Amino acid sequence: LDEAALAASGVLTYGSNVKEVTAQVVEAAVDCGYAPYRMDDFYWENDHFGMRAYGPAIMEPAPKGQGLVSSGFDLFNKCVPYPVLEKWLHGSEGSYHKNRGKGMDNYKVAQGRGIGGIGALGRDGWFHEKNWKAQRVISKTATEAVFELEYETYVVRGTVTAGTPFMRFDVTPKGEQPARMIGPGLDISANRQHDGILKVGLEDGFIANFEPEGVDGKENGSVLTAIVLPPGEMRSVVASDAEGCIYLLQRSPSFTYWVGAGWTGAGRFRTPDEWFECVRAFARQMTQAK
Repeated sequence: LDEAALAASGVLTYGSNVKEVTAQVVEAAVDCGYAPYRMDDFYWENDHFGMRAYGPAIMEPAPKGQGLVSSGFDLFNKCVPYPVLEKWLHGSEGSYHKNRGKGMDNYKVAQGRGIGGIGALGRDGWFHEKNWKAQRVISKTATEAVFELEYETYVVRGTVTAGTPFMRFDVTPKGEQPARMIGPGLDISANRQHDGILKVGLEDGFIANFEPEGVDGKENGSVLTAIVLPPGEMRSVVASDAEGCIYLLQRSPSFTYWVGAGWTGAGRFRTPDEWFECVRAFARQMTQAK
């Protein structure tokens, strides 16, 4: 066939019939992944904040590990909308404990719950899992990532999406569970410098904290944290442990909760009232959605 015949058939078009096609590139705002190069960290982030959970390697004694046994969730404060954690954990941009214009890690977890680490309270006292045993990325796009962290007695599925200072966790038990209350915790301890202005909105199912200015000086700004466990058929209760963490507990071994984080260094929230109102509005939205 010649060009005229091809054009007539619709296979070949030119001139005024040509339609300009422009590819739309979506900039990534979300990421998650496994970092064996940083003692088995598993990390996740969106355009508001980043977090990580500790794996098996860091439990080893030094120099191979740090002897850290903790199922608390760590926080990375960000002031840029694109992913940075992989480079930070690789060490390709220097120490992430110093703010070089993109954010920093000025949050300490140790044996605390960090932001949303799970705790359970039974007749024998408090129970906290060790570090995760296995991890997997379920799906990942530019705007949403889903992953799972497997612990000894439960699996936590995390969903982090772009455009919000909150993310979701779904907890599924493994096997028969003992009778105890279970739920997310929030570190408000003074010795890890997380004591701040605390807001407990039990009717709406949230605890929020506006922490003091940064651990290395006021130039670091204040860290903002929250846990959200909307009231269901059985209303949650507030409890605290000897590590200086506060919890929202309920009785079902299978449950969903959210964590929230912000940083005054990013400029989105500047006062406790701004943060508390944001958390309250989100908690009420989640309650209505149940």
